[in-house]
Amino acid sequence: WRNLNKYPELLKPFKNNIFSGVMCSGHMFLENVQAILTDLEDAADKGSGECEILFHPGSVLEQKDIDQITCRDDLEFLTSDNRRKEAHALKSLVVFNR
Repeated sequence: WRNLNKYPELLKPFKNNIFSGVMCSGHMFLENVQAILTDLEDAADKGSGECEILFHPGSVLEQKDIDQITCRDDLEFLTSDNRRKEAHALKSLVVFNR
């Protein structure tokens, strides 16, 4: 809201775009995305915009790399099985360009 008021001309080209995934950040599993995908595509179509979905499929698996993570929250996030689930969702989804 603040950026829309502060930079209206800069953000005007993006006004009709749909962005999703922040509220489920880190949990964009196949079943979650499939449940909302049609609604997101319909909303983007009605607004003549594009639909963008946020995923975090990257993980840290090698022990030498895990040992370098200094933040506990990052450690939990980057080594969570949720990263594999999000990667699976991305590989399983078929996205159509309309």
